[in-house]
Amino acid sequence: MVEELLLVDGHVPNDIQFHCFNRQGEMNIFIQVDYDRFGAHRRDVFDENWQRTDIRMGLPNSPVPMGKPKHLALMTSLAKRIAKDFSYLRIDYYEANDKIYFGELTFTPGGGLCRIYPEEIQHKWGSFFID
Repeated sequence: MVEELLLVDGHVPNDIQFHCFNRQGEMNIFIQVDYDRFGAHRRDVFDENWQRTDIRMGLPNSPVPMGKPKHLALMTSLAKRIAKDFSYLRIDYYEANDKIYFGELTFTPGGGLCRIYPEEIQHKWGSFFID
């Protein structure tokens, strides 16, 4: 497979990853943004309303959080439709040149090995799987 290299102002765009938890039809979404993956890699986690949370996933926050993506509503809508039949799914997008690009789907981000902080969020995310 060969893919076109996506660039925004000469840089790889931020990776916008939707963690979708579906508990009996109630969808909880957290949006992870990975910045500068091939440089000073940073990571933020936002809620569905684009408020940066205190969630940490293995990397420090960006000193300046990403502004709300132009196509956030569409990406969220698509993520909900794709994830509706699963209890958990992460859906990755890129926003580049005024378009949305699909990245990947995964059921086990980081092979399930990434520590999540604060500890309370581990319990909260875990509770989304309890019937």
